[in-house]
Amino acid sequence: MIVFRTLAFLLLLFVLAACVPAVTTAEPDKPTVALINAPTELRVDVLADELELALRADPASAAYDFSRSFSVRFQETHRDMYRSRAPLQAAFIARVLGADYAVMIAAPLYEREVKLLDFPFAGKRKINITVELQAQIVDPETALVLASFRSPEIRTLRIESVDLPLLSKEDDPDFERAREEALQDLAMPLATELAILVLP
Repeated sequence: MIVFRTLAFLLLLFVLAACVPAVTTAEPDKPTVALINAPTELRVDVLADELELALRADPASAAYDFSRSFSVRFQETHRDMYRSRAPLQAAFIARVLGADYAVMIAAPLYEREVKLLDFPFAGKRKINITVELQAQIVDPETALVLASFRSPEIRTLRIESVDLPLLSKEDDPDFERAREEALQDLAMPLATELAILVLP
């Protein structure tokens, strides 16, 4: 009998709890931005994800959020995003993903020159790296480029022994440092312009 009363009491508590309105602290959906590696001929695979990190570090980016990277990467590699077709395809990607704006990020300059040195530096090689990045905001409705930002040319120089294996571009730490510097140059004006665009 005591067990029955206890079970009945617990059941009553569950029913009453279900009737209490839930309190939610969720904030309203923010506008979203799709960061796209494009156009294809100037594509560097890691740029869009690195740009997202740089933008998130800027306080102005609190006004918006970003489309899921995986979804954007799938779209950008399955569309014809060469040259003048890139803004239109970026607009389509933004529409498909429900983003309010698209941002194309690319590297107009992404070069490495390797040169063997003569005496008195015999047995050494000189590695020059040049990186310049460009970001363009695209309106998903009109496919127009609303704003364009370009970093200065970032140059690095390294002298190393020819006995060391020559790293691939993907693994070269000087490319990573140059990209980071160029992205930092782009992040503040780009983050601010996006915040202005998404204002109601």
